Amino acid sequence: MKNKQANQILRAWDLAEKISGGELDKKAKWFSGDIRKTAYQKRESGTINEKISQNNQSSDQHVTISLLYLGAYKKQDLRDSIQNIRFRDTEMVQNRDPAKGYSVALIVNSDWSFQKIEVPYAAYFYLKLRQENIEEAMHGQQYDDFKSQLSQQLEEVIDRKRADLAECLALANQIVLKTFKLAGTRNVGQFRGLFQIQDEPPMLNSFYTEDIERVLQASADDSLLLKYLGLNPDVATKQEVDQNRDFISKLLDVENLPDGRWPGPEKYFQSLMQQVAVNVIRDKGPIKTDLKTVNGPPGTGKTTLLQDVFADTIVQQAKVMAQLEKPMDGFRRIKPIELFSNCKYNAYELIPALQGYGIVVTSNNNSAVANISKEFPSRNKIRQYPNENREKQDEYRTQLEEIDYFSDLANRILETADSWGMFAVPMGSKANQRKVFKHINHGVLKKQLSVYSDSWADARQNFNTALEAVHQEKARLHRMISIVERANPSVVDQAYLELKVVDEGIEVLNQEIANLTQKIENTRHRLVTLPKKRFLIFWQHETPTHDSLRFHISNLNKKIEGLNERVADRRKERRHVVHLIAQQEKIIREVEPIQKQLKKEGIVVFNDDFWRQTNEKRQQALPNNSRVLQNKRARLFIAAMRLRKVFICEARVPISNAWEFFAHQDKLVFAEDTLALTAGFQIMQLLIPVMSTTLASVGRMFANFGENTIDNVYIDESGQATPASAVGIAWRAKHLVAIGDPAQIEPVVTTNEATLRTIARDFKVSEQYLLPTTSVQQLADQGSIYGMHRSNHTWVGIPLWVHRRCDSPMFEIANEISYENKMVQGKPTKLSQVERSRWINSKGKATNQQFVPENVTALARIMKKRRDEGKSLDQMFVISPFRAVVNGITNKLPKEFNDGAISKKWLQEHVGTVHRFQGKEADVVFLIIGTDQDTDGGADWAFSKPNLLNVAVTRARHDFYLIGDYHRLKSKPYAEVAARELPLLDN
Repeated sequence: MKNKQANQILRAWDLAEKISGGELDKKAKWFSGDIRKTAYQKRESGTINEKISQNNQSSDQHVTISLLYLGAYKKQDLRDSIQNIRFRDTEMVQNRDPAKGYSVALIVNSDWSFQKIEVPYAAYFYLKLRQENIEEAMHGQQYDDFKSQLSQQLEEVIDRKRADLAECLALANQIVLKTFKLAGTRNVGQFRGLFQIQDEPPMLNSFYTEDIERVLQASADDSLLLKYLGLNPDVATKQEVDQNRDFISKLLDVENLPDGRWPGPEKYFQSLMQQVAVNVIRDKGPIKTDLKTVNGPPGTGKTTLLQDVFADTIVQQAKVMAQLEKPMDGFRRIKPIELFSNCKYNAYELIPALQGYGIVVTSNNNSAVANISKEFPSRNKIRQYPNENREKQDEYRTQLEEIDYFSDLANRILETADSWGMFAVPMGSKANQRKVFKHINHGVLKKQLSVYSDSWADARQNFNTALEAVHQEKARLHRMISIVERANPSVVDQAYLELKVVDEGIEVLNQEIANLTQKIENTRHRLVTLPKKRFLIFWQHETPTHDSLRFHISNLNKKIEGLNERVADRRKERRHVVHLIAQQEKIIREVEPIQKQLKKEGIVVFNDDFWRQTNEKRQQALPNNSRVLQNKRARLFIAAMRLRKVFICEARVPISNAWEFFAHQDKLVFAEDTLALTAGFQIMQLLIPVMSTTLASVGRMFANFGENTIDNVYIDESGQATPASAVGIAWRAKHLVAIGDPAQIEPVVTTNEATLRTIARDFKVSEQYLLPTTSVQQLADQGSIYGMHRSNHTWVGIPLWVHRRCDSPMFEIANEISYENKMVQGKPTKLSQVERSRWINSKGKATNQQFVPENVTALARIMKKRRDEGKSLDQMFVISPFRAVVNGITNKLPKEFNDGAISKKWLQEHVGTVHRFQGKEADVVFLIIGTDQDTDGGADWAFSKPNLLNVAVTRARHDFYLIGDYHRLKSKPYAEVAARELPLLDN
């Protein structure tokens, strides 16, 4: 990167990421023994030497390595000791990080000979801070030398006494403990490790530093990444979209409605702002941009929005396919590549017109990625009719099943029987990729793509017919809407008001003329009767008064002339208004049948009546759309999938070769082979339109992909992701869409805030880039053109307002504390549902940090009650802001039930901190606050921001119970809203 400021930001992030790494892998197992003896006592699990022997026997066919962690420590304890002294930060940590760090990862070969070591920068960073060398901690200029010297020491120790490995390891650990000033640590003879690893070793540092360093080394600046960093904003002015009548009316013109739509029920339109977001993402807006953001509160249809976006993407690419005489016309051969000895594969690329339609969805939330991969191909997500009409035949589902878009492969990969097709699959990790490549390889593809009964000509004709049907319906709507827009009753009403004003004006003017005329007559009479002055005997001479009266009459006549001109103008104006009224009334009479037809079809038009509605009604309506068009757009998507399958089957060589290149990309050793890989990935996405990966796996999955090599990237739950985590994917993306909600859970950052502020100052960058509260969503919002200003003047992306998940009072609580009461309730609530939600007043003495045992007793009582009423435990979540409370619930709740209903699996899936449940929902949610008077600081922390309460309350579809000390907690910020909305129930 050439941009100096961008380099500073990336370097600061690089350091922040490095010092957050260095954690023991959760799969690491204990290998322990008494290091004071020359050999381990034999145990049931065997000695280390026996393990080596077993490993050697079982690794004849696979090269394996083993990894041991040396110099382990509790990361939170080490952080605390440094932060208190070096950064004078004594703020109590309410949720202590349970992670264990390590100082050295020792990697040995299958015969347990030394291979290499890895020293996480976090261990080096904290060592230098303890040595009061802050400059070296920040910049690590001696880090490589330090690592090299330590590596040499450990290699000598490990390889010099191969016969007595236990002693060697103990000595190596002592060296590490001494080097990192961890002497005195207990259990120095115990080791955790990963043994007989056949795949790549676990990430030993941050998941994101390699990508950040790759971007830093890039020779040119990337415009999209600079926008993301807020350093290259679009020259165009920010476009305010919320409540913007002119913008929305033009954007949602019927011609701008995307041709493709997800095959859902015809009657369910997108909400107003959902469709605004869809149209902007599909580049229907007046300004084209490669960075777009959507801010969607819980339950406002972010996934539904993406379904339509992806469906239209498929349709647009199908339009290009349909213009080809044969599918192979869509490819160009690049060159043959030798992947294996004496085995070459021809590399292909898509013609330019077919490029740009691939989709990668990513998130740091595993659940979000899994949901998209499983939900989009699910048969249950294809519905022509709402739930109440399930007895009707679902033609959408039937047609997709007849197409059979490789559903057998999808079911195998997703381990389900529910897939209608291979529309989306999870990739990312090596394990996921291995699963995919197990079922999608050269041999499988050759067989799968050779068996199909459809013809290219028939599929093209079917698609073109469906496309024409969409265009005809759009044209019909456009004609009707255009006529109705001309016939505006409000114009007639206004014209009659204007006519009344004109008539009144004419009447006033005529009265003034009459008054002036009368004055003239009176003046003339006075003039006639006015006596003249006698001159001599026979002559009479007029006086000056006569002249004055004549002048006055002249002036009055001039005024009358002016008034007559004004009357003439008013009468001309009146004729114009009368003509307008007649014209409009004629149009209104003519469009009455059309209006009746629109009303019959439920079609809304963007007119004054629409904008005069309440905001609640406006947000839930979608003008310029019809059920007929909904149906035809969904059928067009289905036709596009049929065309796509035939296209793929007739181009099986480029398809299968592309998958081989990706599966064996480590064999593409020449620089020019990268073109074959990236071009092949676009071809791969013909077979699987949507590929998902966690942000943590981006660096590995796309290790050989450079700048602008991925067509369209969608970051889901981006409010949870740290800004640094998106650098690699943003750099590789051609178009980036961030979707999330900053009012939900913030990124999980374990590094102390004071440390991050120090890093920001050291690298001379704004603290906003390093603060724990800053997310991908917030950063991307600032670079996005389309959005809105909140009441605090911050700029956010396109807002979604119609909420369809939570009943009352959960909706009202979230709306007030987090969304400025701008959300619109799209889900009617029954009174009985409101009456079930409660604040359960429960208090006691905290026995372990914030855990109060009495809270669990109250929890068990209400859970049993709801179970007795017929509510399944599987539809309940138990949430707390604190790990200590979660641990206490996990231990005590099974005993409170005492009937085996609370299993270990249920506890793992249904009890946890707030962070675990973002993106999930259940019928009943319990929020356990814990804390007592002595630990009230924890409650202050939990309610210091609305985020934790907002996430918890919006997990609940029907019922929400807050369990805690009502009288102590009710006055806390944001808790006061819950206290007002939730009826109190004393425990």
